[in-house]
Amino acid sequence: MTVKTEDELNTDFADAQFRTISAQKLRDFVDSRFAVGGIMHGQDAAQNVTTGVTEYAPYDASSDTKGVTENLVTGEYTIDAGADGAYSMALVAIIEAPGPGTIEFGLTKNGTPLAFRCSLPVLANTPTLYTIIGGTSAAVGDTLGVKWTGSANAPVIIHDTQFRVVRA
Repeated sequence: MTVKTEDELNTDFADAQFRTISAQKLRDFVDSRFAVGGIMHGQDAAQNVTTGVTEYAPYDASSDTKGVTENLVTGEYTIDAGADGAYSMALVAIIEAPGPGTIEFGLTKNGTPLAFRCSLPVLANTPTLYTIIGGTSAAVGDTLGVKWTGSANAPVIIHDTQFRVVRA
């Protein structure tokens, strides 16, 4: 099965093509229109937050990936051929820091911050919930990810986290 762009699907199902709709074209349609994207997730990871803006990548695994390629080391998804289009992005993270301060998360495209971010104060040894929902259009080869920064350099515990991208 092949993930296809909207233009490619329109060609497959254009008027006067009805008799040429094959089982393979229907499989490609299902793969292309439903659940293109992926979910990276992780639990109970220690990671350093710094006063500089860095990649957020405490992920253990990726699931339900279709049309995008995950990089667990950088915490980014790369858009594969046929999967370009509008994307919904979401981050959920529960962070516990050893001291008080502020942590800010932001969604990125090709390493550049998008307008979607969340900055919250944290209390010492108190889990804090961060959520960001946003979106962007993406072309083949674009990367979608998350960056973060803190008010101090410190090791933090990331109890649970999920980064999801889904083609709209």
